[in-house]
Amino acid sequence: MTGPETLTRAQLVERIGQALGREIPYVELTHEAAIAELKAAMGEYASWYVDGRAELAAAPQLAITTFAE
Repeated sequence: MTGPETLTRAQLVERIGQALGREIPYVELTHEAAIAELKAAMGEYASWYVDGRAELAAAPQLAITTFAE
């Protein structure tokens, strides 16, 4: 999703739920639990993916209004 504000994953899920007219649960996992959940499907790349998501969450990209303009 894009827009004029930077949103967390939890906020994105909340907005999607609002658009659909129903509540969508958002479950935040610990770093280790996230890797364990993804390991079956992603193998050795699970750790790389979770580490990357953590980096993006720590330094979110600033929202811009170019698309809306």
